[in-house]
Amino acid sequence: MAGTLTVNAKQTFAAMLLMSAEQKTKFGTDQPDISRNGEKKWTVQLAVTYLAEEGMRPVSEVISVTVTGGDSITIPPGSAVEFDTLRAGVSSPEKRDNGRIAGGKLYWMASGLRAAQGYRQAPKAAENAA
Repeated sequence: MAGTLTVNAKQTFAAMLLMSAEQKTKFGTDQPDISRNGEKKWTVQLAVTYLAEEGMRPVSEVISVTVTGGDSITIPPGSAVEFDTLRAGVSSPEKRDNGRIAGGKLYWMASGLRAAQGYRQAPKAAENAA
């Protein structure tokens, strides 16, 4: 399957919480990775809970999403987040010389990461000092 599918996150996930975000680097270097459009790339770890079908229990897991755009991600960990566009794809499986199959794994990409309404604010330095 070539290409990616656009995912309606509101109809797929009951919750998406930011765990961590860091700038993505080019493979094998410490150089920042940049998209073809010149936007910075970020690796975002999210704790997600899938919406459960009737009679089924909700399932939660941690997913890694490559996000493009923005100079930094300042959303505090633990905050609910949303995407402008969320896409999923599957890497092409390849048969290795040792007979094992590599690839065929689900990957996530997105643009426009933002805090969902009502996210918790990071504590201010003055409040911590009191």
